Amino acid sequence: MNPRSETFAASSNRPRWTWAVIVFLVAFTLRWPSCGESFWVDELHTAWCAFADLSGVGRRAVIGNQQGGYFYAMYAWRHLMSVGVTEVYGVEAAMRSTSVLLTAFSAAGLVWGVSRVSGSLIGGVAAGLALALESNAIFFGTELRPYAAVVFLSTIVLGLMASVMEENRERVADCDDASRSRIGWLGALKRIMVHGLVMVAAAVHVTSLTVLAVLLLIFAVIDWWKNREDSSAKWSVLMINGAAGALWVLVAVGWLREHESLWQTRNAWTSFANAQSWGQLWRMWPWASLVILPLVATGLQRLRGRAVASLRCDTVASRLIVIAVLSVLIATIACFVLSLWGSIALWHRRYLVASLPLLCAAMGLAIGSMTRWQRKTTALGVNANAGFASIVAAGCLLLMVYQQGTLARLSRGEVRLAQRGEDWKSAVEFAGRSVLPGDSVWVDAGLIEQNSQPTIVDNPELEEYLRYVTGGPYALGDQVQAIGVGDGAIEAWLMPSAERPNVDPESDIDAGSNRQPAALITRQSSARRESLPLGVERHRFGRVTVLVRTR
Repeated sequence: MNPRSETFAASSNRPRWTWAVIVFLVAFTLRWPSCGESFWVDELHTAWCAFADLSGVGRRAVIGNQQGGYFYAMYAWRHLMSVGVTEVYGVEAAMRSTSVLLTAFSAAGLVWGVSRVSGSLIGGVAAGLALALESNAIFFGTELRPYAAVVFLSTIVLGLMASVMEENRERVADCDDASRSRIGWLGALKRIMVHGLVMVAAAVHVTSLTVLAVLLLIFAVIDWWKNREDSSAKWSVLMINGAAGALWVLVAVGWLREHESLWQTRNAWTSFANAQSWGQLWRMWPWASLVILPLVATGLQRLRGRAVASLRCDTVASRLIVIAVLSVLIATIACFVLSLWGSIALWHRRYLVASLPLLCAAMGLAIGSMTRWQRKTTALGVNANAGFASIVAAGCLLLMVYQQGTLARLSRGEVRLAQRGEDWKSAVEFAGRSVLPGDSVWVDAGLIEQNSQPTIVDNPELEEYLRYVTGGPYALGDQVQAIGVGDGAIEAWLMPSAERPNVDPESDIDAGSNRQPAALITRQSSARRESLPLGVERHRFGRVTVLVRTR
């Protein structure tokens, strides 16, 4: 490359970098104020794992039906954070900052990738802002859970797929044998990386495959189809995808054998992620603003005859739109049907969260393609296509933030856009202050695993898991005994030990202290309505309730 072309490339990339940084800052600014809130019950499982000894991280993850990779990363992050950072910002913000950074980098990555593929900075900025502003992306981007990492990996996977498609285009162009060979090897490496990153996403959270497996399959088919006339490229694509497919089968069989118990206990999860009506399909994602409106606007512009030439850049963008939208549609409908008719608990946004960067990218690519048609200028010398694309982008973003309530909340001056409403930090602290040394406190976290368990749990490992909310950063103190309990905890706590059903007083875990459990921390909604006897006080901490015996 000569110096002039290098200078041109640098100058053309400068606006992308500038807008990528701006969108990163917007995403970070919208998320950071929500990070100081108390962890909620699901996040406290992550914290419980991260606050364990290194040898206990994987064990604690498995008890909670999770893979260990993400939790080892959070363990490392906790130890990388200096004491000063935690003291200044709090343990909640220090730990949640991982999710904030991952989703902010994803939004910035969409700016760069979409603008490069579509050739339009307008489309790239629209895609990045969509991910920065989308309410679900904000929620998962402020949560100490693996889902922000899934969003980040989904963004990278889509970017690699775009790079492979561009490599397919470059190979058919006139170039010497050495260049063709180099492009071929780079393409093979990128395809391997695509499979590898999807496997990493599966290791972070296996439910990421609900979307990414469909995405990978559609991409493999289109990739082979585009290379079918090039014999060497065709066989290379078949060998890579075939070998990866065989590896996927082996990994899937091994995983299913290792987690067979999850299938046997699947009915316990139906209350959590159960599809009930077809209207839920429409409410799952902002389809109108991210898919329908940009595609309809693009179609209308084509019908008006403004697309006079089919550009190669548009071809890659069009394929990516098809791959992204089709993958999300298939995955969403499949999870809905499996949940509605198959009683498989998959109907929850967290299990489909890899869809978010795909939908935002599709929106940006559609909008960006509008500016790539034949340049038309208005009487004022303004590019009419770019102006129309800007109007569509603004309309899509405004519609999304209006429908999701973000616009109304921002107009009221609200800065905490993600709120959980479970103040476990204050509840645990209050319970610890309200009892005497040597007292016991029951912990009723409202976990699915509590269902069908006796109130007093005999399994020590399960009992430890059921009280994990007090085993991480929030603790009752060394002189107070936390006890994880099973079903019917509120009713059992309110009655004397000898009268508790299905409990042998001699085996009661409280028998050694000869005292009633002094307090109960519960997330059950009935605790907020239960009529209490004399000598019992109720204290509310959002959706967490503490019952305390008065003396």
